[in-house]
Amino acid sequence: GPDDMLGKTDLDFVPERHAREFMAQEQKIFETGEGVIGSVEPYDDGGDVVWAHVTKVPTRDADGRVDGLVGINRDVTDYVETRDALTRAEARYRTLFEASNVAIGLAEPEGQIVDANPALCEMLGYSREELVGMRVMEVVHPDDREGMGRRYREVAAGRESGTRSETRFMRKDGSTLWTDRAGAAVRDEDGELLGLMVVLTDITGRKEVEAQLLEEQRLFQALMRGVPDAIYFKDLESRFVRVNEDTARENGV
Repeated sequence: GPDDMLGKTDLDFVPERHAREFMAQEQKIFETGEGVIGSVEPYDDGGDVVWAHVTKVPTRDADGRVDGLVGINRDVTDYVETRDALTRAEARYRTLFEASNVAIGLAEPEGQIVDANPALCEMLGYSREELVGMRVMEVVHPDDREGMGRRYREVAAGRESGTRSETRFMRKDGSTLWTDRAGAAVRDEDGELLGLMVVLTDITGRKEVEAQLLEEQRLFQALMRGVPDAIYFKDLESRFVRVNEDTARENGV
């Protein structure tokens, strides 16, 4: 019990290396009169590391001379391990966030941008300092803002965990950017909405090809209908695979 410790030192209870460290720390307190407040210190007894929140304050006699100290130790190993795990997780996230060639942005529930990775900055033509603080809708194409707002409200209300759409954004230079946009809610352990993460993939080239193909199809259809000649396509077996009205009429169909 407590009485068994009276008259003894740390040398009687902990490995000598730690005991010497404790006693040196306390000797400094006796000499300077300055305590240690809230120091987080590791202790290794040859097995697992134990972390302690340490406070040691000098006591004084009636004449104000230091005559000892009062100490309070609290085991904070769980806290330190959780903090360290969080730090490692944040470092992994930040590495992925910064190094990813996929554009990633974070916004508050109110729609204000709070972070943007280099890929997003390059995609939109803004610096991170310019993007942070802007509202998301400022970089969304005017014609897509209503749909974007509707999807965001669905996620914020918890009716959807995430959304995906082809959405146009506006670059800083005013040009339009087509993206494959994936958005997901970021929530705390209690389910409270912390914000929204968005991942953008530039599909402008694909949309331009699609528009070009659509235009070529319209021209082809106009040609098939407008030219006063029989136009037809056949496969390698000489079977008709496409014909215009004049071809059908000439063949009595």
